[in-house]
Amino acid sequence: NALTAKFQGGAFARDTASNVYLYVGDATKLYALSSAVFSDVSRLAGGAYTVANEDWWEMIQWGNTVIAVNGHTDVPQAITLGAANFAALAGSPPKARHIAIIRDFVVLGNVNDGTAYPSRVQWSGINNSTLWTPSAATQSDYQDLQGDGGWIQKIIGGENGLVFQERAVWKMTYIGSPEIFQFSLVEKNRGAFAPQGVVAWGNMVFYLADDGFYQLTGGSSSEPIGDGKVDRYFLNDYQGGNAHLITASIDPVNKVVMWAYPGASFTPRSTNQVLCYNWVSKKWALVT
Repeated sequence: NALTAKFQGGAFARDTASNVYLYVGDATKLYALSSAVFSDVSRLAGGAYTVANEDWWEMIQWGNTVIAVNGHTDVPQAITLGAANFAALAGSPPKARHIAIIRDFVVLGNVNDGTAYPSRVQWSGINNSTLWTPSAATQSDYQDLQGDGGWIQKIIGGENGLVFQERAVWKMTYIGSPEIFQFSLVEKNRGAFAPQGVVAWGNMVFYLADDGFYQLTGGSSSEPIGDGKVDRYFLNDYQGGNAHLITASIDPVNKVVMWAYPGASFTPRSTNQVLCYNWVSKKWALVT
């Protein structure tokens, strides 16, 4: 059975007994897939979700819990793997468009605590996803990224994090109290054009910028991978105003990263072009 509205994000998780769970969301509900059937596992208190058409559900696994964010309309949601329903994440975290795990912290980006802070990064207490009040003891805090980088578009987690703005990329490194994290500018005047057009594999991050496709390796500097013909083709073919429909994904077996996007013949119910890049052979292919 299908979702009741357009798919707007999802993730899988696996518990310590190797049971696999798939959670997905649309504009008003969250679902769990079991025996080929999607069951509604939305919150029981607070009413239907209200995910904007341009926003996505982003989800991370934190221990035996999945935490999901969907923009500036609903507070972060959490579910214990196998439980019946999501519920508000404890600790009064801000609403957020983006989420990742960096080192021992849950990290949110482009947040709203009653006031919108599109260039703010906020993180939980160390090893505790339910502590959100800034505190030297718990190491929970936040950072407003300075400059004209624009909105935070994506956060890539790991031992060190990468924060993609519209026109900047920052490396987020844990240094302990009192600063907690150090933010170092990796790219200036170049960032992520589409929030879901950023994807990571190993120490590589692939992303679409205003002027084309890039690969950032080791958190240091970006290499243009679509320079020339591919970038020109995309920029001419892409149907503007639909950046929220651009998505990136990885095929690790074939060493391929793929960008699906609305091309010139786009209709509202299809994302009709896929550009594929093999990072070993450095060759491109187009699927229509």
